[in-house]
Amino acid sequence: GNVLCRLWQSQWLLWGLFMTSTYNLVIVTLERYLAVVHPLYHRTHATLQRTKIIAILVWPFGLVYSLYQVTTAVVTDKKCDRLSDWPSEQFNIDFGITTTFVEFLIPLLLMITCYTRMAIALRTKVSPTSEEPARMVRARRNVVKTLAVVCFFFCACWMSNQLFFLALNLGEPIDKIGSSFHKWSILAADLNCCINPVIY
Repeated sequence: GNVLCRLWQSQWLLWGLFMTSTYNLVIVTLERYLAVVHPLYHRTHATLQRTKIIAILVWPFGLVYSLYQVTTAVVTDKKCDRLSDWPSEQFNIDFGITTTFVEFLIPLLLMITCYTRMAIALRTKVSPTSEEPARMVRARRNVVKTLAVVCFFFCACWMSNQLFFLALNLGEPIDKIGSSFHKWSILAADLNCCINPVIY
């Protein structure tokens, strides 16, 4: 029962894959940023082999980071209590804040910054004497559209779950894990994983 609680009912695999999905999105964003803003550096350093290695390393990163799901799950009265076995109340609070930054705010800020810089770079590259101004204008428009759509869906799909998790760790009186709102917030996060390939 303890093994089942920690490895399956803790939802460690689910949250590890969610984290992987988020940072795969960040990697795609950074790769596009280098290609547009620093094309010479991208051409010489962003080889296919390096890109594959970085993409592969994201998978263990997400799964290892989410191991807290395993360590904080405990069986109490024959029931699996998730996120309950913390070393201290202060550690719980600190970890809740850190997780909100790592899983939500840092990826969001990176995406906004990169796409903004790409839009600015593409705008400055377009000139009346350019041989392909229409292609550059179209590329800039696509970058701005992608920025808006990616950031909107990332915020819309993840905000409710991240606010729930932060409030839970800060000890605020909110619905418990497994409540209808909590389940809906997980479904919204799952939707973000499904919609990203469509956006790109």
